[in-house]
Amino acid sequence: KRLVAQDGELREIEDVGEVNMGDDKTLADFIAWGVKAYPAERYALVMSDHGDGWSGFASDESADDDMLDLAEIAGALKEGGATFDLIGFDGCVMSTVEVAEAVRPYAKVFVASEELEPGYGWNFTPWLTALAEKPAMDAAAVGRSICDTFKDYFDKNPDPEGKTITLAA
Repeated sequence: KRLVAQDGELREIEDVGEVNMGDDKTLADFIAWGVKAYPAERYALVMSDHGDGWSGFASDESADDDMLDLAEIAGALKEGGATFDLIGFDGCVMSTVEVAEAVRPYAKVFVASEELEPGYGWNFTPWLTALAEKPAMDAAAVGRSICDTFKDYFDKNPDPEGKTITLAA
């Protein structure tokens, strides 16, 4: 489903049916749709799922665990037709040189964790609220906000499994 978050509410825009999230065409289609449906001067793309570093991202259990490898991610970013101010991975072990190199042509700022992320993942509300309050915030400031709010959340709510908290922009 394609949803819009607006005024604290989620609203369904379209039901696209069952799609393979490990297929580069799905990601490219989503990017192209977003750019066409919501033209803007600046874009950010945050992908949230299971990460596996240089091996890939977004394993789709309903499609034989198909996963986006780095070449597919780079190809989808190119095919999608947008350059992003920020690309982030809310998933484990995605902050590697290989992943950064794959997204480098398509983003100014890259945000990811080098370790296993706690099951909760990123704390979206505080950094999105900060961005809504200061929409002129540049990509570096948004990246810092994502990292700072992630750290703040886990300082107050330690991971029950004791995972190390890492996130870099």
